[in-house]
Amino acid sequence: MTYRSIKQLIFGIFYFLILAALGGVIYFLFFYQTPSCFDNRKNQGEIGIDCGGPCVSCEIKTAKPLEVIWAKAFKITNKQISVAAKIRNPNLAVGALNFNYKFDIYGPFGVKLRTFTGNSFIYPGEINKYIIGAGIDLPSTEDITAVEFGNSDWQWVDKDQFIKPEVVVRDLNSTFSKNKENFLEIGGVARNISSYNLDKVGINVIIYEKESGLPLAASKTEIKNLISLKEIPFKVIFPEAFTPSSSLDLEKIEVTFEAKIQ
Repeated sequence: MTYRSIKQLIFGIFYFLILAALGGVIYFLFFYQTPSCFDNRKNQGEIGIDCGGPCVSCEIKTAKPLEVIWAKAFKITNKQISVAAKIRNPNLAVGALNFNYKFDIYGPFGVKLRTFTGNSFIYPGEINKYIIGAGIDLPSTEDITAVEFGNSDWQWVDKDQFIKPEVVVRDLNSTFSKNKENFLEIGGVARNISSYNLDKVGINVIIYEKESGLPLAASKTEIKNLISLKEIPFKVIFPEAFTPSSSLDLEKIEVTFEAKIQ
């Protein structure tokens, strides 16, 4: 190789290094993106794209919305109703520590009569979750044509961060009040069989119609300070004018509990 060829090679390498350095500077200044959990790339020890590892778990990232089984309104008086919805969590690995919900109550011609809102929670894989709103006032309960239930803004957490306490019911019974005409009273004893003390426990009660098997009424109550391995009696009153000979299926009374471990 001649001296001229060596000189040309050296200058070529020199110019190549300059162009490569310049290209690198331009790339890092204008095109390079620091790896993140939102860059649609699996580039920082993630298990999936933008999930797992240093990012949110893949179970949370791919969590499905809560499913609504049914939503209904139940007449209490001519101007008052309760509303209820049965929902389920299709996600076995994550629960919603908090979510917002609303009931839209409609009258004739699709006119919205009232919206009832609140927030609740649901455990991983929970399939029988009831949301109940009681004592909702309306100008007239005869005008209700439909009830829609919606939920949103789920605060998902992994199942090991949201453990469900175990509460069971015993001595469930139903009686018609002697003091209040035909008011149905559902009573029982709630027992906390978990190892956690519970500040408050919501108790939801659903009763059904014999022939159709459809929900006929819904109500709720709350007890406080349910200590681990202790029990507290409860009573839920249905102010609807039921009678012992009505279509109530008193053999099918559904009681569910909702409580968070603080």
